[in-house]
Order: sequence, then structure tokens, then C-alpha cells
Amino acid sequence: MKATELRVGNYLNANGKLISVNRINENGFITWKIGDIYNPYIHINDERIKPIPLTPEWLERFGFEYSHRIGQRIFYNIGNIYIECGAENGMCAVYCRSESVTCFIHYVHQLQNLYFALTGEELTLAPRKEVEG
Repeated sequence: MKATELRVGNYLNANGKLISVNRINENGFITWKIGDIYNPYIHINDERIKPIPLTPEWLERFGFEYSHRIGQRIFYNIGNIYIECGAENGMCAVYCRSESVTCFIHYVHQLQNLYFALTGEELTLAPRKEVEG
């Protein structure tokens, strides 16, 4: 992962905790926060910082709606943006209804950046649903 791939607000994994990028400098150092707590600079190549794999659970937390399933492929959409999970090698493919745009993405921060590029809006993360039982 490179610092140039990140934007403020991107989600990453830091030692198993969900963090949000708060600031990025030109040398690849970021500040980040967990909830409302800000943390000092850490380099993006630090082994404690990892991208988050894009999964159906993440799509649902961002407000994508389940559409249908064909074999191993699961389809979601939000507005005119469609995502096919399990397309190739576990990657998710993103399609836009009115554009012939197809790209394959692996990580949550890539979806956040692509969604912003296509819509001019940030994806909003809904709280996790509690599982009963």
C-alpha cells in the first residue's frame, strides 16, 4: 500500500483495530483515529498498518444492498453502482450502470476512493448490527 492511495477518512486495520486516516504527509506518515481519539504519526509501511479486505459485510455496512447470487458470485448495488463479489480470485468488480467502467478492487479504502471519484460523496459507515444468540 502506498500513501498516494490513501485519502483522509479511509479505513485501515491497525493491529486488528479499525482506524480512520486523519492526515497524510508527503513522506508517507499518517495520523489516525479510533473513534474520537487521535494517534501520532506512523509510517504507512509499518507492519501494524494493513488494508482491509473488501467483503460483503463491508458493502452492507456502507449501505450497498444485496441484489442476487449466481453460484459463488454475490451482487450488490447502491444507486447506479453495482458490485460483483467473488468475481475473480475473491476480488470484487465494480460496475456503473450508465458508464462502461469496470475495475477490480481488493480493499475497503479502494472502494471508498472509487465511490468518491464517481459520486463526489463519501461512503458512510453504518454501525455494526449486534448478532443475537
